[in-house]
Amino acid sequence: MKTKNYYRVLFAVLTVAISFSLTACEWLLDELLRDSGSSSISVSSLSSFGILEKDYAQPAAQTITITNKSTGFISLTQPTAKNYTIGKLSKTGLEKGEKATFTIRPILGLGIGTYNEIIKITGTNNVSAEINAQLAIMEDKIVTPIMQSSKSSPTNIVFLGDGFLLEDFIRGGLFESKAKELLDYIISIQPFTGYTDYISAYWVSSVSENRGAKTNPNDSMPKTLFNSTYNYLGTERLLVAQNYDLVRTYSKIAVDSPHIIVIIVNDSRYGGSGGEFSVTSVHNNAKEITIHEIGHVFGLADEYIDENFIKASDIKLENAAKQLNLDVTNDLSAIKWKHFVNRNGYNDNAYEGGYYFAKGVWRPTEESIMRSYKIMEFNAISRETIVKKIIANAGETYNLQEFLARDVPPAGLRSVSALRGSDNPMPVPVEVYASALFGDERIRARFIGED
Repeated sequence: MKTKNYYRVLFAVLTVAISFSLTACEWLLDELLRDSGSSSISVSSLSSFGILEKDYAQPAAQTITITNKSTGFISLTQPTAKNYTIGKLSKTGLEKGEKATFTIRPILGLGIGTYNEIIKITGTNNVSAEINAQLAIMEDKIVTPIMQSSKSSPTNIVFLGDGFLLEDFIRGGLFESKAKELLDYIISIQPFTGYTDYISAYWVSSVSENRGAKTNPNDSMPKTLFNSTYNYLGTERLLVAQNYDLVRTYSKIAVDSPHIIVIIVNDSRYGGSGGEFSVTSVHNNAKEITIHEIGHVFGLADEYIDENFIKASDIKLENAAKQLNLDVTNDLSAIKWKHFVNRNGYNDNAYEGGYYFAKGVWRPTEESIMRSYKIMEFNAISRETIVKKIIANAGETYNLQEFLARDVPPAGLRSVSALRGSDNPMPVPVEVYASALFGDERIRARFIGED
């Protein structure tokens, strides 16, 4: 009996010990899971704080929720940020499935720029997550240099936008991409390619209330800074920035002497104008329009034929003699570009038709950018005209031999059928409507030095 009772007691003790050990193991396992189990957290999304104007009022705070996705307990560390105010965590210790919150908002007084900041949320057991805080501070009339000449008096190009909102002028944003795209194209065309050391370029944030451009001059919408419109004086493709004085004001914010002012209108329809300013839309032909219109800025005339336009605008044939790239004679010994005729590598001759007239006016080449989009090249007299003004802007003296040394004429005369191009008619210089704008018919390009 004694032996039997002994084994009964021993069995009971062992049972308690095993039970206790199992409980201890369960407790230990739970603690292990509590401290270093499957460890992760999730955080709710943070929306961009958008684009704010300088001297902004502090925007409303956003609330971020942290959820413990671990199988055990975690302890959170208070997050911090450089450019954002982080609210205190609602709780720092989270059991499995529990949540904590904190708030985030930009600090006051940030300057012009972009403030993208990764904010880390961390805790025990190496748990971590990130949120990306985004904010841009912008201001109207901010000047951004995009190309700098070493010359003390360079030729200055200023890009302005019409129909662009504040957010479009963020660095690396929509407007900057359009301006850089146009600048890159401009300096890829002769003669600008050979004179990049004479050129500086800037863009100025010019904020509108609405995107786009008016269809007709008297439309009430959209509301844009420079009041750009199509259908100026009944010509659909004539896209004009009507607020000329404000264009001049904004361009001078960049530089006292803006020589080429390019207004990019945020509208996809075809159109443009030239003369004192080069105006283009964001149509697929925007780059070609810009080059053509810059030709007008330098005082170059259209080389295409448009008899209907002559009638609508009351253009006089005798004015063709005043155009720098056209003549009213086909005598190659007396024509304005006689010094390029029969010169090795040059194809300049006399082709009838130009300044909108089919007869009585001669142009130097069969095709050029002042005639159509079929060839993105200025003819020699046009290149020389542009270079003369670039050289004059720098306070230097023009020399034909130096021009020839830098000039790269087209590689032979190409047939029209082999040339690329668009069927869209070329935009016209807005100054041909001078009676409506200025009271006379003279080209008022800045390069000629007229007010």
